[in-house]
Amino acid sequence: MRRSNPAIAPRPRILGDTAVSSRMGGRDVGPIGAALSVPQAHPVRLYTIRLTVGIVASMTLWGGGVARVNASVSATSTFQQANEHYRNGKFSEAASGYRDLLAAGWQNGVLYYNLGNALLKSGKKSEALWAYLKAKAFLPRDADVQANLEYVQALLQAGVNASVIPSRLIRWLTLQQRFATSELAGWSGLSGWLLVLMWSLATWKPQTRRVAQPVVWLSGTTALVFFTALVVKTLVLDGVPKAVVVREQIDVKFSPQTTGTTHFELPEGTIVQVLGHEFGWVQLKRADGLSGWVPEDTLNAL
Repeated sequence: MRRSNPAIAPRPRILGDTAVSSRMGGRDVGPIGAALSVPQAHPVRLYTIRLTVGIVASMTLWGGGVARVNASVSATSTFQQANEHYRNGKFSEAASGYRDLLAAGWQNGVLYYNLGNALLKSGKKSEALWAYLKAKAFLPRDADVQANLEYVQALLQAGVNASVIPSRLIRWLTLQQRFATSELAGWSGLSGWLLVLMWSLATWKPQTRRVAQPVVWLSGTTALVFFTALVVKTLVLDGVPKAVVVREQIDVKFSPQTTGTTHFELPEGTIVQVLGHEFGWVQLKRADGLSGWVPEDTLNAL
């Protein structure tokens, strides 16, 4: 999707108090193909404070001990170093730091978004696309994630056009994918609880029916909509493994062999459905239903 003023590149900034952790947000606006701007200086100390609070709190809730707290301190240090690398224009080193955190088990939309920024600055467009898609799964309504995602999609238009995408019906049933799975589960549970509460109140105290009945209908409809979206998203979208092509162009083989005959080619940035794995090869299917085999290192799983 092309925008008249797409996001050219992210620059570091600090969100307001509503942010759950630090991030590199914002957009340098300009025409497609303009030079990437150098990131501006930013006070990383606030980033570190927020990340530390989030990590230590989560470790406490999980019953962590000294080893877990030490791990959180190490993660905070890695995050801070990656931010410093980004600020200083060392985008490959920044990306390596964010990848180290992912490898250690830390996952959230902020971390994937930061990684996407660093990869985009490093010129790795298809990997940046993968990272922004992962970030969008956690932050589906975030304006910065969406803007940078649209920008990198414009750079990889051939891959986007060949990608597996949900049907219009699926997008409609999942509320245009504007809610994370956890949010759908939360709203389904909350509206369902409100439905039971108000229905019980109207049953036990008939004098409250005039007030309770509209709430029962509203909460029931809300519960149905969000629960349907949750089921469809879980089974149809999240339940079908997908991956992004992260090489400039790959040959898809009839069989999982380097000497196999090429069936078709895929451009970088193509989202494909994953059918299986065998001896370092992945069987994939593209949007038109054709399938074949590619080496595992040519894909990043979503």
